[in-house]
Amino acid sequence: MTVTPPPATVTAEAAPPPPPDTGRDVFTICPDGNEGVVGGRTTCAFAANVRRTFYATGMSNNFTAFSPVTGVGYEMTCVGRYPAYFSDGSTKISTRCYGGDNAQVVIW
Repeated sequence: MTVTPPPATVTAEAAPPPPPDTGRDVFTICPDGNEGVVGGRTTCAFAANVRRTFYATGMSNNFTAFSPVTGVGYEMTCVGRYPAYFSDGSTKISTRCYGGDNAQVVIW
């Protein structure tokens, strides 16, 4: 008699949906050189907190980052391998994080 084990099942977690397509966003590199922001609503201080929280959570796709300006925590979603275009003409393959109050941050 031969016993065949049941087939293994693999559960894959779906990737979060991409941010809304708003055309080609042009980011500004923050002074510390480790992240960039788009638009006037997102500060570099918040972007730095997003980067620190992203790495502190083991590069989680979803986390809460706190704004040093507002004192509020914002839910952020991150997606990797994003080609970020910058105001200085450069491009970096980055992780794009979006959420909160229309915040968009890229980190590398």
